[in-house]
Amino acid sequence: MESATTEVIEKMIDSVTKMMQLCNNNVQKLEKVLKLNRKNLRIVNGVLRNSDCVGEKRRLENYLARIKGLNLHIESKIENEKIGYGNSKKRRNSKVRWIEVKSAFVGRVRTGAVVNLDENLVDIRRFFHDASPLIFSRITNILKKMTAIKLNFEMSCEYIIPSTGEVSLKYFNTPNTMILLSTDIQKSIDDLAGIIQTKMEEFAESKSGWSLRKICQLMVAFNKYTPINGRIYIPLPTELKKKGGIINIMNTDRLCFVWSVLASLYPCKDSNYERTDAYPQNYHDILNLRGVQMPVQLSSIPKFEAQNSNISINVFTVNDKTHEIEGPIYHTKNVKNHHINLLYLKKTRSKHGHYCLISDLSKVCGRNISAHKAKMFICDRCLNHFSLKSHYESHQQDCKLFSPVKITLPDESSAHLEFSNYKALLKKGFVIYADFECLLIKGNDHPMKYRHIPYSVAFTSVCSFDNSLNTFFSYIASSPNDQTPASWFIAKLQKEINKMTQILRSRDLPMLPLSDEEKLNYNSSMECPICGRVYCETNPKVHHHDHLTGKYIAPYCQNCNLQCKKDYSIPVFLHNLSGYDAHLFIEELARSNYVNLVPLNMEKYIGFSTYFNQTRVTFLDSYRFLSSSLDSLVKNLTPDQLLITKSYFSDVKSFPLLTRKQVFCYEYLDCWDKLSKTKLPEKHNFYSSLHDEHISDEDYAHAKLIWDEFSIKNLSDYALFYLKLDVLLLADCFENFRNLTMKYYGLDAAGFFTAPGLSWAAALKMTQIKLRLFTDIDMTLFIEKALRGGISQSICRYSKANNKYCSSYDPNLDTKYLIYWDVCNLYGWAQCQSLPYDHFRWLDNFEIESLDINTCYANTADKCCILEVDLEYSQSLHDLHEQLPFCCEHQMPPNSQNNSEKLLCTLCDKTKYVIHLENLRQTVHFGLKVIKIHRVLEFSQKPWLKPYIMFNTDLRMQAKSAFEKDFFKLMINANYGKTLENDRKKRKIKLANNWFTARKYISLPEFKCSQIINEDLVVVELNKTTINFEKPIYVGFTILELSKTLMYDFHYNFVKKDLSNWFASKLLYMDTDSFIYEFTTLRKEDTTDIYHIIRDYASLLFDTSDLPVDNQWGIPQVNKKVPGKFKDELCGKIMTEFVSLKSKVYGFKIDGKDSSVRKLKGVGKTAIKHITFDDFYKCLFNEVNQNCTFNTIQSKNHQVFTVKIHKKALDSSDNKRYILPNNVVETLPWGHYKIVNE
Repeated sequence: MESATTEVIEKMIDSVTKMMQLCNNNVQKLEKVLKLNRKNLRIVNGVLRNSDCVGEKRRLENYLARIKGLNLHIESKIENEKIGYGNSKKRRNSKVRWIEVKSAFVGRVRTGAVVNLDENLVDIRRFFHDASPLIFSRITNILKKMTAIKLNFEMSCEYIIPSTGEVSLKYFNTPNTMILLSTDIQKSIDDLAGIIQTKMEEFAESKSGWSLRKICQLMVAFNKYTPINGRIYIPLPTELKKKGGIINIMNTDRLCFVWSVLASLYPCKDSNYERTDAYPQNYHDILNLRGVQMPVQLSSIPKFEAQNSNISINVFTVNDKTHEIEGPIYHTKNVKNHHINLLYLKKTRSKHGHYCLISDLSKVCGRNISAHKAKMFICDRCLNHFSLKSHYESHQQDCKLFSPVKITLPDESSAHLEFSNYKALLKKGFVIYADFECLLIKGNDHPMKYRHIPYSVAFTSVCSFDNSLNTFFSYIASSPNDQTPASWFIAKLQKEINKMTQILRSRDLPMLPLSDEEKLNYNSSMECPICGRVYCETNPKVHHHDHLTGKYIAPYCQNCNLQCKKDYSIPVFLHNLSGYDAHLFIEELARSNYVNLVPLNMEKYIGFSTYFNQTRVTFLDSYRFLSSSLDSLVKNLTPDQLLITKSYFSDVKSFPLLTRKQVFCYEYLDCWDKLSKTKLPEKHNFYSSLHDEHISDEDYAHAKLIWDEFSIKNLSDYALFYLKLDVLLLADCFENFRNLTMKYYGLDAAGFFTAPGLSWAAALKMTQIKLRLFTDIDMTLFIEKALRGGISQSICRYSKANNKYCSSYDPNLDTKYLIYWDVCNLYGWAQCQSLPYDHFRWLDNFEIESLDINTCYANTADKCCILEVDLEYSQSLHDLHEQLPFCCEHQMPPNSQNNSEKLLCTLCDKTKYVIHLENLRQTVHFGLKVIKIHRVLEFSQKPWLKPYIMFNTDLRMQAKSAFEKDFFKLMINANYGKTLENDRKKRKIKLANNWFTARKYISLPEFKCSQIINEDLVVVELNKTTINFEKPIYVGFTILELSKTLMYDFHYNFVKKDLSNWFASKLLYMDTDSFIYEFTTLRKEDTTDIYHIIRDYASLLFDTSDLPVDNQWGIPQVNKKVPGKFKDELCGKIMTEFVSLKSKVYGFKIDGKDSSVRKLKGVGKTAIKHITFDDFYKCLFNEVNQNCTFNTIQSKNHQVFTVKIHKKALDSSDNKRYILPNNVVETLPWGHYKIVNE
């Protein structure tokens, strides 16, 4: 957990630990250390006590437990010294101790920890031997009140790499297990301990170099739950009973699991198959049930499988609403000779569950397959069916690449995607913009940590049809005892939204008379502008108008017009809601409202919604549309565009002062008393540690002018003024954005959650495309497994130029150029190519055998295919392709220290590699051989996205303001991401603001984990039991594939072929859409330089519009912003030296400039300012790794902090390619014949 909070707490713990060791058991010194540690405990405990958020909550709780453990350790030392070591009976056990960490819902959800107090105890088995009695006692006490709990462990240990001295905390956790009154508690503890021990042993054996240094503590999470286990008979839902294929044993004991297994082992042929007496009664002789508690829990099934070597189990569940089978909620790791599928039933509002035997999975799963007479084969991982065994077996190979979960695909009747967001065609009646401001309270004794405490809030509502209905409200608290800004915000917001709802629901204006131009527009229209269908008698042309304003909009067909229903929902926008403001009020919102999350993770949300008196209110992040700071956004607007701000500040003379983002002394305002200061703070008080800079003299002069011009009396007034202007300027920025989306696309941006959603809807609307959705699971997995992003790698890690246009040029050496080329709008170019849209089908074996890669589909541009092939990478190609091999793959690098895969370009042969035909042709052209074609997916294609991309590209070139230029660029770039949207990656996260809701989630078999926000609020994550594939991921796949053809074509056909007559070229570094090359002249006497080549090829390959008009090489300005053209990333400046350490970590010098350009992914800009090019050089050649420190804003438990991060910035290790021994500069791709013992 690399955060300032982490680093500070680590320092606190290390400091106290060292001080304790230096005390030499001196009681007085130990008592002083104890006092300091108790102070630390109060600081951290305060963070957790008031926390809302859940992101890395468990780890923060671990730190709290460690500090509490230190307290116990010090107290133990003091007591032992006072009692005397000779009196062993009175001495306290100083090895392990139990502590309480946090609880919710009157203790029904709680977390505790067993803390290790013995510094010499590093034997994990010994630790569990000492800890088990404490855990056993705690569980026993809890069961007296709860009767049933779900339990899991998380062990935290300190590891060290002896060779480097690097120390890091590592965490090992377990799944949940159920504990009942009848459970063998000690056995359950031992089982969970065994899981921890196994994970730690596997980690130690992973060649990572880490060695166990210290056992910190074991976190123990308890969740009260209504048991979900097999018990007594529950009737099948009628829908399932009609399908058949399920044997539901009518037992009266707790052995439904056992009876279901026996029913599979000993099938009953007569009508008594649902009676227990139809099966052997000596089940103990047949099944090994030792240690398997009845009724059987899901967590006990692995043990049952291990003890019954010929039996494997899957367990499915039933959707309460649809009564369709879902899951699996348990899936065996190894299918054995006798494989059994079970169904788990749970009665609504009952604590009981019941196992049934699924005797025929095809009958149970079938919605449409019941009409098939032939035998069906069902995949028990995704619950899709196949009519041929060969297809089923082929499917299994792909399905095993993903986690088992039911995959639902569209029906044939609904297997098309087209524009459907009709509500966004009408501008929303009201939109709200809001913002919070916070005090930055310094942590005691820890000046590098600031806690953000809200002290003010403001919001403005903007009405689209009547400016007189616009409102503005603000609130500032003067002390911590006042009403909190969050509670004021929610209460006031609810009141105002109720008023807005009344206005919206009472307003329904008839259409105003049409102008002559509007009449002409209506009469001349022959087809609907939304769906593209020609008007007809059954679907006639109608006038579409805005019922809020009465204004005529356009002629629609009747079907589309009926879809455009009034929308009473109201969006609330905050800039950086996801990363900041949401943490400040979501707890208050959830206190009395159900909140539906659109989560990224357990802490960060894209947005969320609730209902105020039946009006849906969505809280959205304006930064997800306009991803720049408010300061940058405002700079791109002209004063004439700030209409909302102007409406609240009518003084023409002073208004120019308000057309910019104001300045504020964030870190000076660190206590409530300072709000009453009557003078503007001095300039040095405006220093920002976040950006590591002071404000300019001009900014401070501006602040003084604002203070005087608006007669500000104190800092509280100044803070409210600053907040008011922030809110109004945000409203102006987003309202201008909305106006543009309505003007050019006829869509209201306020009707979407993100810019990609908006852009995708605009593209569907403009192109009127109807995209086919897959109804074949194998087509879905075929594409999903082949999704590969952009290539990023460091190839040659250092080079120094000898450029004749540089002042440092040495004519005695070979002329050498360093060139940085970037593709203009690479994905925009790919979106302009022919893309799939319909008529997908598998080629049969005969068609595949007759397929010629070079000539197939040559005579038709409207058909193409995606292939699954085996490719041979001949050793003769290795040296030719070593800089940029074809056919990248997700693989784990050899000798990797972790299990994460990376996108690698290797020279290995490819097996069942899925590739677009255009890429395959290119690959074959450059020497790779197709050994076998396994499958071919044919489709219809056309450049259906090109009109949308070119529409935006043309408007971007014509745009006169920076705001519009950025707008059209956004609409192009944002579109691509939506084509790769995958429901499998989305998480299912719920907020529970009462015990009844929390109990419902915890009781579900798909319950994954919970995190406590406060006593009355818990966040729960559930495993998905079904996922829906309703997006055309084949479009995203094709865009990714085709974009690579452009990059490879440039490298091999232009650089390696066309330039080979003049230069020896070397690819130094590559990112998704850029190359950094080294070009060395082949002959000293040759006067041709790289810039002459660019000049000659400018019209064909390059966008030179960013070069100076009078550049010294005579290169003309052509191809401005044309997608797919390469441009000089340095705009004519000359690179003199380059060094890269790995992907996303590189730097270079520019001629005539003292500074260098440095890129370090994941490192703050303030830290990069202090890292020089020489630091990169030393890291590469002298192995001098470098750490860095920078401040950032982070949230923990929905508490926001300014935190100081300490992290490794520069590290010369890179495993994406093989680094040659004794040569830190040169690398080879994995699979190269020169690499021995790879």
